[in-house]
Amino acid sequence: MPHFIRSATLACLALGIGTAAYAAPAKQFPPKDECLSMDGYFDLRQKFEDIVKRRDAKALLAMVSPAISWNFGGEPATKEAFAKNWKLETGKASPIWVELDQIVRLGCFAQGPDNPTMPHFFGQDTGAQSPGGSALVLGPAVNFRSQPNTSSASLRKINWEVVTTLEQSADQKWTKVKDADGKTGFIRNDYLRGDLDYRIGFEKKEKGWVISFFIAGD
Repeated sequence: MPHFIRSATLACLALGIGTAAYAAPAKQFPPKDECLSMDGYFDLRQKFEDIVKRRDAKALLAMVSPAISWNFGGEPATKEAFAKNWKLETGKASPIWVELDQIVRLGCFAQGPDNPTMPHFFGQDTGAQSPGGSALVLGPAVNFRSQPNTSSASLRKINWEVVTTLEQSADQKWTKVKDADGKTGFIRNDYLRGDLDYRIGFEKKEKGWVISFFIAGD
C-alpha cells in the first residue's frame, strides 16, 4: 500500500472514522443530450417537442414508422396497431402524452450514428444488478423518507440517482427502495422512472426522421 494511502487510513482509524466514510458517492444521471452532434437532430427535437406540447396526435402518427416496434407480445408491429393501442383517435386525451411529456425532458443518447433514443439514462451503465429492479430518481433534492408519507423524516435528499426498487406501499403512491449505500426508505412514485419504462427511438430515412420504436419492458 502506498505510504500516503496507509497514512490517511491510519489517521482515519485513529479518529474513529473508518474507511467506509470514504465510499465513492452514488452515480448521478441528470438529463443530458448526447445527440446534438447528429446531423438534423436539432430540428427533429424541436419538431418532436412541439408535437408533444400541442398534443398533436395526427402529427405524431405521421412520424411513426409503418413497422414500429411497440410491444414484446403477439400484437402486430404496425402503425395501425400502435395507434389503436394508444387510442390516438382520442387526440389530446390519449394516454401516450403522459409518457412523452416525461421522456422529452430526460435527454437523449445515440444508439447508433442516426438513431437518437430517449431518455438518456436508458443507454447508461447504471450498475443495476437485474433489469426491471431499479429506477431513476427524477430530480435534485428528492426526499428519501423513512415511511411512505410526507410527514415522516427525510433520511436525506437524493439527486438523480438510481435506486433498487423493493415494494409498493399499501396505497400504491410510494415505493420502498434501497440506495447505493444499502439504506432503505420510501420515494413517491411520481419521482421515479423504472429502468425498463418507456423509451422512444428515432431513425433517419430518405424522407426524414421516423419513430422506429416506442416500447417498455425487456
